[in-house]
Amino acid sequence: MGGSLARALKKKFPGVTVAGFARNSRSRQKLQRLGLVDKVSSDLEEVVREADYVVLSLPVYVITEYMQKISKVLKAGCVVFDLGSTKQYIHSQAKRRLPRKVKFIGCHPLCGSEKSGAEFSREDLYRGSVCIMTSSPRSSGTRQVKKMWNQLGATVVFLTPAKHDRLLSSLSHLPHVISFCLTSCTPLTYAVQFPKSLKELTRISGSPPQVWAEIFLSNKNFLLQDIRKFREELDRAAQLISRGRQEELGKWIRKANSRHAAIQQG
Repeated sequence: MGGSLARALKKKFPGVTVAGFARNSRSRQKLQRLGLVDKVSSDLEEVVREADYVVLSLPVYVITEYMQKISKVLKAGCVVFDLGSTKQYIHSQAKRRLPRKVKFIGCHPLCGSEKSGAEFSREDLYRGSVCIMTSSPRSSGTRQVKKMWNQLGATVVFLTPAKHDRLLSSLSHLPHVISFCLTSCTPLTYAVQFPKSLKELTRISGSPPQVWAEIFLSNKNFLLQDIRKFREELDRAAQLISRGRQEELGKWIRKANSRHAAIQQG
């Protein structure tokens, strides 16, 4: 996500200087080799000290750790925005850890894939995507960041942090839990090629562990509610199957068919 944003910014705004932080020499060499940034440093303070905009593209808990690390060196008026997948926790920590002289803007672009790493970045990733922003649309910082997303080809939708987390729990976080569970109980039989349906359902099981563990934990209240609802639906399917209720199973499947059609049309 961060690498794609760097590529997109360099393409769209060639006059803008994009600086990157690398925690070690290996990461620094990779960023230099890929040409994602104009300059890269392992000195975090050097990277952010004169920045007009700071982008935090990291796992959720690491985002808040870096808020603390950069808080003392950010210049007045700097706009800090994140690309994290949960928002209530991040907003609460931003209030605690960032100084009042800077503006924090919550962002969550709904794009990307299960693959992580700068080598998978694309300059067109955000074109045609939706970006949820969870800060007040009336603030000047929000307007600036919204304009940037629009210029990169994204449509911006405003939600409160709580509404964002409630929605994303059902639409993204629960599907990942289900995919991880399904993959964990699938027998690894290489003699038979896996059906396409199984591959599609388990594709996102390749998602990075640290990222998704932190997403689940930082949104656990909503996610646990959704897991309970899913368990109830799974139990209903098990009961119908165990009792041989073919007609009721058909009704249950048709209901899912109808909802599937509505999702596809949406």
